[in-house]
Amino acid sequence: MPFGETGKPIGGMFLPATFFNVLLITASVFGFAYLLHKVGFDLKVFPKTRNDWLDVLVFFVFSISGITMWYIPAFFLAFLVSGVLLAAGQLS
Repeated sequence: MPFGETGKPIGGMFLPATFFNVLLITASVFGFAYLLHKVGFDLKVFPKTRNDWLDVLVFFVFSISGITMWYIPAFFLAFLVSGVLLAAGQLS
């Protein structure tokens, strides 16, 4: 993923790179857990209920919009909405 120089001092490279790394780590954990689940080990990483799967989906939307909002500002709305949904999901 190219991180070009922009007029944004912090957001030009550090924040998109952070969201990208968080997304890669999360996808790797789910990928390895899926492979181990297919082999026969159950790590209990995968959500069981529909609401838990929705939280995982919202987290991935949050991470992806965190990367893309620095290049396409319209994704800031998706970033805010998914952040509010993640916070509200923890309160209920």
